[in-house]
This record gives sequence, structure tokens and C-alpha cells, in this order.
Amino acid sequence: MSALSRSFCSFKSPARSTSTTRPYLHALSMGLLFGTLLIVSACSSAPPEHFYMLDAAPTNAGPIRPDASTVSIGPITVPDAVDRAQMVIRKSTSEVEQREDRRWAEPLRNAIARALSRDLGAALPDMVTSVRSDSAVDPHPNYRVAVDFLRFDSELGAAATIEARWRIQSDGKQVLTGQFERREPTTGADYADLASAHARALAGLSQQVAKALRTLTTPK
Repeated sequence: MSALSRSFCSFKSPARSTSTTRPYLHALSMGLLFGTLLIVSACSSAPPEHFYMLDAAPTNAGPIRPDASTVSIGPITVPDAVDRAQMVIRKSTSEVEQREDRRWAEPLRNAIARALSRDLGAALPDMVTSVRSDSAVDPHPNYRVAVDFLRFDSELGAAATIEARWRIQSDGKQVLTGQFERREPTTGADYADLASAHARALAGLSQQVAKALRTLTTPK
């Protein structure tokens, strides 16, 4: 056998050294651990969410006459920019900020409708007010109040501004319309103060609508 043949036959594949794989596995495990810690840290450091409601005047809980007029609130429309769960804060005339950690406790249109219903109920204790989406609503109320909001601006630490057009219908016919606008200053710099300012502005709108409803129900 030639020297070349003996050299080829005696060749052996080198064994895989564990000393080269261990550093790789160690680096991989450390990378996975670091990534997991980053995810956990991001989740734990996320600010907690806060939820806000539109306070309304308590409804007078007196007895209701059998012949009391019924008023249904809705539909309510709001600008698309604020029609979301997050509170939208106006920063300037052309800039708004959507706050992920500050949210309305329910869809804004529903919150507005409930606030208006309670405010009207307090202003008109001789009437029965309810929200149109409520399953217990009289399917044939004496009056329907629909409101289209042109503005629902929130300026943190400054004011809540609303601008709305409302209409009252009876027997399927439009009987009265009106427009309301108010800039209600906040009493503090917190988001809860801003929500309360919106509630006060809505109370002013309710007073205007209540006055219109009285003209329809007062005997002439």
C-alpha cells in the first residue's frame, strides 16, 4: 500500500468539541432571558388605565303621574375625532392627543345620552326621561330629543367646550330645533376635573332643551 493510501485510510473526522457549542448555547439562553425581562419590564411599567364618567344631576325620585309625558334621548352623534374610548385632548387649533391611559367608562355617545337624560329628568320632574338605546324605553314616547355635537373639545387644565344642534320630534314630526354652545372652565388640572366640566356644559344644554319642552307641554 502506498504512503498516500495509508494516509487516506488513517484519516478520522474530528470530533465536535463541546467547548465551542457551550458558549453559543449560553449566549442564546442569555438573549432569551434578556428579551423576556424586557417584555415583563415593559408590561409592569405601563401606566394604569383610568376611566371617567359624565356626572349628572340626580333625578328627582318623586311619584310619576300615569299621564306623564315621556321623553326619549337619542340618537346622539359626536365628531369622529372624539368618537372613541380614549379621551382626546386638544393641544392647539390643529393638534390633538389621544390618551391611551385615560378613557371614558362607556362609549362617549352613550355617556352623553345618559347625562342628558338624567339632567332633563331633574329639570322636568313631571316627565319620564330615558335613553333611546335602553330596552325599557317606551317605543312610542311623546317626544324624542336628538343631538348632533359639532364640537366636543377637551383642554386639560383649561376648559371643556361643546357645540351642538338639537331637535325635538313628536309623532314623527320635527317641532322645535335649537343650537347650544358653551366653554366651561375646569376647576383643576386633572382629567376628572375635565370630565366634570363637560358634565356641567351638558347640564347647560339640558336646561335649554328642558325650557323648549316646557313650551310644548304647557297649556296655551
